[in-house]
Formats: sequence, structure tokens, C-alpha cells
Amino acid sequence: MIGWPSDIERWTIEDLQEYFRRSLRAQQRHDVVAGDVTPEEVFGLAEKYFGPIPPWRSRPRRSPKEPPQIGERRVTTEEIRTDAALEMAFHIGASADKTQKPA
Repeated sequence: MIGWPSDIERWTIEDLQEYFRRSLRAQQRHDVVAGDVTPEEVFGLAEKYFGPIPPWRSRPRRSPKEPPQIGERRVTTEEIRTDAALEMAFHIGASADKTQKPA
């Protein structure tokens, strides 16, 4: 679904062109072809119509910085269990963090 009918009715061709320019890239396509065709025909048409579309260059992802942990944090939960359980979690540095020393 790409929008409500009331929104779609008000779109201009410029709105659609801008949407496709910003949102859709050749790498995101998933096409299905059925019928009496050969792979050569299909690949030829795909190259003709989709080949000129420039590839999308993704921006590098930036991970948020973890705030410093000043002290211990504890959470207590209560639930009915038929077996004893102890769950523990430990904060560790990022895998790319050069300041962490191996254990």
C-alpha cells in the first residue's frame, strides 16, 4: 500500500517522480516474469529499461554512542516458575572498541 485514496487522488506527476527518485532503486526490484519468453529476452528488456537507473549509494550507518555506565543496575522480576533460574547480563564494549583488552 502506498497511500490512502484521498491522498493518491491529489498527487501530481511531479510528486510521483520525486517519490520514485528518492525511494526506489534498481537494487530494490523484485520482478516476476511468466509466459513464453526466453531468458535472453527478459534480460535484454531489463537492461534496456532498468540499466540506466543509477545505483543507490547507501550512507554508512552510524551506531549511537552508548552512554557511560556509572554503576550497577539491577532489575527484579517476579513470575511463577517451576524451576529455579538466574539470569545475568554484563555490559561489554563494542567489538570495534580498541580500548577493550581481551579477557
